[in-house]
Amino acid sequence: MGFGAKVSATGSDPVQRPTAVVEVPLTYEGDYVVLDFETTNLEKGDPLNPANHIVMVAWYCSWDGSTKHTYGNEYSLRLLLSDLRRSRFLVAHNAKFELQWLARAGYAPASCHVYDTMLGDYVIAGNRRFDLSLEGVARRYGLGSKVGLVNRFISGGVCPSEIPRRWLVKYCRQDVLLCHEIFKKQLQELKDKGLLHIQVTRCLTTVALADIEMQGMPLEKDDVESQSKVVDTQYEELQAKLDALSGGLNWNSPKQVAAYIYDKLGFREVTRHDGELDRTDSGQPRTDEDTVLKLRSTRKDQKEFLEIYRQFVPLKKQKQTLDKFKACIADGGVLYGKLNQAVTQTHRLSSSGKRHKIQLQNLDRNFKRFVVSKHDDYYVAEADGKQLEFRVAVDMGHDKTGLEDIRAKKDIHSFSGSVIFQIPETEVRGEIRTAAKPFTFKPLYGGNSGTERELAYYDAFRRRYNGVYKTQKQWTMNVLSKGELITPYGLRFYWPDTKISRSGYISNTPSIFNYPVQGFATAEIIPLTVYYLWLRMKEKCPKSKLVNTVHDSIVAMVHKDEVNQFIECCKAAFTSDVYGHLAEHYGYRMVVPLGTEIKVGKYWGDGSVAKVDYELEPKEYFEHVG
Repeated sequence: MGFGAKVSATGSDPVQRPTAVVEVPLTYEGDYVVLDFETTNLEKGDPLNPANHIVMVAWYCSWDGSTKHTYGNEYSLRLLLSDLRRSRFLVAHNAKFELQWLARAGYAPASCHVYDTMLGDYVIAGNRRFDLSLEGVARRYGLGSKVGLVNRFISGGVCPSEIPRRWLVKYCRQDVLLCHEIFKKQLQELKDKGLLHIQVTRCLTTVALADIEMQGMPLEKDDVESQSKVVDTQYEELQAKLDALSGGLNWNSPKQVAAYIYDKLGFREVTRHDGELDRTDSGQPRTDEDTVLKLRSTRKDQKEFLEIYRQFVPLKKQKQTLDKFKACIADGGVLYGKLNQAVTQTHRLSSSGKRHKIQLQNLDRNFKRFVVSKHDDYYVAEADGKQLEFRVAVDMGHDKTGLEDIRAKKDIHSFSGSVIFQIPETEVRGEIRTAAKPFTFKPLYGGNSGTERELAYYDAFRRRYNGVYKTQKQWTMNVLSKGELITPYGLRFYWPDTKISRSGYISNTPSIFNYPVQGFATAEIIPLTVYYLWLRMKEKCPKSKLVNTVHDSIVAMVHKDEVNQFIECCKAAFTSDVYGHLAEHYGYRMVVPLGTEIKVGKYWGDGSVAKVDYELEPKEYFEHVG
């Protein structure tokens, strides 16, 4: 077996005394393989598409400096697999792609540890926009670029299977050697900048994500089709009303929309804080849905239009999502998630539909019920991190009040509702609590606008959790003086253009407040949780599978005989595994408790089979391990 994590039993209680300790290496030493596949290019070479196949694979072996290649398909990889079994880790650019093709060839992703040169540059970049292609990374290290006819062919959409063999061999071997040179230079840069532990976390997560993406989430066909008919009918009715008002407008044409709402209906355009018109970069009036809904009606025809349009917008979004769900059902009825590791500036994972472009990141709760168990022996489970970003902010800010509130299980939404709606906290429940929730954590992200009551709440939040606020203000001062911020967990964010105005407003404040907190919560803690949960499940509940992760939640298909084991795995992964990894590899000992809320049922978000609310004090964990 190749270079991987080792699991050893340490106790009987799966929570207070974790059943497993995972040893994670922080060095990339010993024998390794540098790997690059060239495949047919349907859906960008997606290994889940059975029409795709391997055209060529080239690899470099560190132990003898040889570069080898095989021309064929996934059934001709015996020599490669033999070399992989000898190696301690695998090096690749966008390693998740290589891992999935290896899995299709019968080599389990868990069998090796990886180093991904794409993720390495992403870690070094922080929130800067680097070109993360192999060619872009090579240029940054002064290693030249991928040039030549083959590169132009592939960039232009020509399938590698149509390229002469001798040309493709040279191209593929060049990619491998280029990746190897990047690996050596990048590894040293990560060590020099103290970022290697973050790269390890990213690469550990890659192994789990490669497997998760290949599982898929079944959709309930009848429910999707039934709801789609209802929404289609309502949409057509509202569309007819809008057509009657506008004379048959193409709502996908910004020019037509602008002419109708600003010229014919006479709406005043939205202005910015400085009084200037809020227009597009090209100087055209804005016609996006958010802008249109901000317009103020003064006439009967304007009011009539807005009343219909406010109903039309959410219905249009529902229809678009349901149409994608129907396309997915027509394509087999399984929704495959695409988990992006190198997209967001905060470094959190993003999640979308792999084939049908369904935005899973912000999927409405009403649509989650369409994701169901694959058959009667399985349930759908979701495990969320409890108030994760708030707890991280409290921990980073050494905020005593926040810690006391968390330990006392205080409902912070009651606090926000009390201030916003000017009622006692004991009366904040039901619809009032729901209405307050969107504003609760806005101060964490530098919120500075809203109604008078909302602004009063932001001030109250900052007074109450002064430790959080003082820490965030200190981050802002650091950025003002240095143009960058080294976070408490080691990642670097850059805002070189940050300035302070005469009125005292500091530019980039929302992102300076937000990025370190969101980065730690959903770019370090959640990926670690995903990896450890995935690893634990392979041992404790092997019939069950992780199928997706969104924000601070993880979704799984759980076998009915493994529900209790899954719950115990979740408890440990969300708490003790995180505490241990952060302390050992990040040098960061948490003080604030972490926890998870687990729901198990017949569909995504359903808790009819099991509901668990659990948290563990880090001091209890550290007292146990010493």
